[in-house]
Amino acid sequence: MTNQPDNAKLTSIPMMNEKIIPLGQVTDYPDRRDAAILFPIQRASSHVRRTLLSESAETVFVGLDRWRCYEISWLNSIAAPMTGMATIEYDCLSPAMVESKSLKLYLTGLNFERFASVEAVEEIIASDLKAVLDLLDIRVSITLINAPHPEAIVFQRPQSINIDRCDNESFTAAQYNYDPSVLSCGATKVTEELCSHSLRTLCPVTGQPDWATVVIRYRGSQIQRSSLFRYIVSFRNHRGYHEECCEQIFVDLIKHCQPELLEVALAFTRRGGIDITPIRRSLGISYDQNFPGRFGRQ
Repeated sequence: MTNQPDNAKLTSIPMMNEKIIPLGQVTDYPDRRDAAILFPIQRASSHVRRTLLSESAETVFVGLDRWRCYEISWLNSIAAPMTGMATIEYDCLSPAMVESKSLKLYLTGLNFERFASVEAVEEIIASDLKAVLDLLDIRVSITLINAPHPEAIVFQRPQSINIDRCDNESFTAAQYNYDPSVLSCGATKVTEELCSHSLRTLCPVTGQPDWATVVIRYRGSQIQRSSLFRYIVSFRNHRGYHEECCEQIFVDLIKHCQPELLEVALAFTRRGGIDITPIRRSLGISYDQNFPGRFGRQ
């Protein structure tokens, strides 16, 4: 993975463009590659980024967005179909993030395009995404489904403490609305990894529910697990892109629990043949390609 850009670059993120987002729209599926289909969502438009920029907050994160694309196919040099799974990773401080439906449409356009090799497919996807997201570097890796050792599609079971159903207290309807004030922590200092499979958020465009496993690694005052579970449940009616929700959780944990080091990943289930895992971490944590692992429902 590339080195992370410096924090000052947060201040130079451009405003949202006026191109119509394809999500929620009736669209035709292309039969040829068309990079113009790719739709960038400017990160500066998110509530978390606006708050960070306006308050000059010290809560600056680094990290990446990891996309797994399960429905990628193209033609080889003799026009025989090839099928694989692609993993795409790019920096979370990039000016924009790609919109998921536009990426699906773009990948569909590769289905009848000829490529001499898997590497050629990887290179063209990376080149097109770099251009639309204003990126200097991006990692694209394709594993053929019939490969002898398709490690990229093996499930990796994370070693996390599951906090779901960690108490027997009842919930009210009001507790399904976003509320970071429920977070609390104790005096004991710990280093631990927690997870919950109960995160549900809503797409900001369509209102459809999205589901994710939350994985949190941190060092600092021990987070009260029942409070963390209730906080995660409070996202049940919250509208936000996957990446924004990850950043919101990171910022809220920093604000309310003040960990010395923090890493947050949201492993969303797939939609339209794509799953998205945004990862945000403190400046003192190095890149770990195995975090947070891959869950069975992805």
